[in-house]
Amino acid sequence: MRGILCFPALHAMFFLCFAAASAFEDSTVLTWASIKDTSIGSSFSASRCMASTGSQNLVVKVLTFPSGRPDIDSVVTATVNEADGDTNSISFLSLGDGNYTTPYTFDSNGTYKFMVNVQDANISASQDLNEYIYVNDFSMQISFVNNNASYSKGDTVSLRNLVLNSDGNAFNDLNASTSIYYPDSSTLYSNQQMRGLGNGEYIYSFIAPSTAGTYSATSAFSCNATSDSNGLGRFSVSASEIPAPPAIITVTTTVLGNGGGGGGGGSSRQKIPPLNIADVENPAKIINKIDYEPVRTVTSDGIEIIKNTSYEEIRTSSGTNASVHVFSSRVKNTSEAIVKNVRVRETIPKSIASDISKVTFREAPTTIINPDPEVEWIIPELKQGESKEFFYFVTKSVSLGEALRVSIRDFSLGKLYLGVPSTAKASLSHALAGQQAFLLQLQISNGANVEFYSEQQTPVIPVGKTVEVDFSEQWVPTIAGTYVAMLTLASLDKRTKYDSKVLKIGVLGDLRYDLKVDCLLPKSTSGVPFDFNITATNFGDYYEDVDLIWWVQDWQNQKYGYASMPVAIKPDKSISKDVSVFIPANVRAGIYTARAHLEFQDVKKDATCVFQLDTPEVYYREAIEKLQRQVADLKAMLKEKQKQGNVTDYLGSKIAELEGKIALMKKALEDSDFTGLSTALPQAYSELNDILDLSGRLEKENALDIASIIGLFLAALAVISIIIIFRRLHEDGGKGIGIIKRKFQFIAGKISKALENLLGLGEN
Repeated sequence: MRGILCFPALHAMFFLCFAAASAFEDSTVLTWASIKDTSIGSSFSASRCMASTGSQNLVVKVLTFPSGRPDIDSVVTATVNEADGDTNSISFLSLGDGNYTTPYTFDSNGTYKFMVNVQDANISASQDLNEYIYVNDFSMQISFVNNNASYSKGDTVSLRNLVLNSDGNAFNDLNASTSIYYPDSSTLYSNQQMRGLGNGEYIYSFIAPSTAGTYSATSAFSCNATSDSNGLGRFSVSASEIPAPPAIITVTTTVLGNGGGGGGGGSSRQKIPPLNIADVENPAKIINKIDYEPVRTVTSDGIEIIKNTSYEEIRTSSGTNASVHVFSSRVKNTSEAIVKNVRVRETIPKSIASDISKVTFREAPTTIINPDPEVEWIIPELKQGESKEFFYFVTKSVSLGEALRVSIRDFSLGKLYLGVPSTAKASLSHALAGQQAFLLQLQISNGANVEFYSEQQTPVIPVGKTVEVDFSEQWVPTIAGTYVAMLTLASLDKRTKYDSKVLKIGVLGDLRYDLKVDCLLPKSTSGVPFDFNITATNFGDYYEDVDLIWWVQDWQNQKYGYASMPVAIKPDKSISKDVSVFIPANVRAGIYTARAHLEFQDVKKDATCVFQLDTPEVYYREAIEKLQRQVADLKAMLKEKQKQGNVTDYLGSKIAELEGKIALMKKALEDSDFTGLSTALPQAYSELNDILDLSGRLEKENALDIASIIGLFLAALAVISIIIIFRRLHEDGGKGIGIIKRKFQFIAGKISKALENLLGLGEN
């Protein structure tokens, strides 16, 4: 196995690597290639906003993962949609260091779209990028996507802007910031960096403060010398009391019982007397009464609804008997806030009452939505713990079984722990004809993954009775986190779904994460991206989305390139992410830190690495001087090889070309023109790498002088002469074969010796 000497070059993630016998004074890292890469990642670099038409170099950087090494084996192409409507196809030239470049001429004002395709056939990987460059006559059209949104204290506020060019195309890769102001115009946040989402959208998120009122926001965007802003952003934060109107509570009449009692059938064949509510509510008038089990539900807003149904046989004031069904809905506020404008809607089945005229209400509904009948009461306000009840009566014989449904009354899984079996429990009832058995289906999911599924037939359930059912198959949680459990009650043939309940449950476990940040190079400069690697490891039991945030920060806590994304890491697994933060031009030199922050529930992890940010003058001067020293060492090494008889003319000419390019770079440095150095230097290092590789293959390749050529020619003539003589002797019957054979061996040895000397394989 051969060692590979690696020299850090000018740009993060770019290393100059070669196998060499001599040690240069700037060599820093000895590494051995062992990681097998399976994917690629790429980024596009260019001046996004051009003040006028003209040309510039486009650069696509390609890395292989998981190693993060520069990919030198990719094919990079692009389809270009130009501002004037033309379409071009272009190819990028590999610089041999993971960077691929091509010059491009922008001859029209407007938006250029580059649809870049990167292919690496060696590892069967590819990636597509959509990138934009804007020329001259552009203006930013800035809007707030979710303006005038309402939030409560503690909610996550997301300010989103859409930025379009004057030609309607998305404006991406802008420097974006936002400032947010309290209702009294004092500053809440100032110049916070926004994160680009692509397609011209930018976002900044934060927690809504406790101060109620309407907040304002101003978002500013810039690209090179062009900038614009919009100060019309608005959002409101409400007080703790729920504002009107709140969520509408909509319930449908649910009646549970055992069929309607003994008197129901006869009364349906009688003339139904007018109903006097006083008769129904006078215990002395009640001949017989059957109460059915109540049905209780609680909404997500904390509104409890209890449905009660009873069947009564009463003696009316006129002296006749009547069958009456009494229905009530009791609404109670179990939350900790005042709820306003609660709407309770009753849809009464036709099997109970075919028309609104068949129903008597104790308190008239606020609205008769439909005479079929469907009615609604509106409660202006419910304080904490306050309740309100509505009654209505139907004076006819009702077959309650027609109006009842099969119901899951309760569903639970109890407290959940990793590795501990858990039993699902359900309470079931029905009012179908006769005793019935049903099918229970339980599914437990974690995100998109179904972790558990089981089916079980219920015992035979009597009409109107509640039965407790325990699942025989237990669920054993293996990962902590949030799960959704859905229980479905269906017919045995699975054709009819009667009811379902959904629970959001949490499995307790250990929360432990580790975070690491690696700066790939110790130095960088302004006006170029700085790349670093983030590794996050889950040592705990949870498999949930965690917030991963990264940025670069100077010694005065000024942040650059603040970005975030949710990531889910399985227990005992890690993720590695290479990120790039563009450091604006003209920022001050000094010690900078690349930072990452991971947060999930109560766990917070931070990691940093430190690098030196030099001014472009210092950074490029040191890089060029290092390149010159390495070229000088290479020239000295080739001079020694030349003395040993090696052919070095070609490599000498390549070094001369490289020295010419170094001279041009030094001239650009003297003129403070750094625009082309970020690409010229990596290309120069790539050429140096090629020369080093060729020099390592040099052996004693002696010069082909005239004497050697003549000797080779004479040896060839001798071989041809021997072949002719051999054939003639063979024709003479083989006389003198032994003599010729000895002569042939002698000449062959001479030819072999001459060839060895010619190729530098023998002694001189």
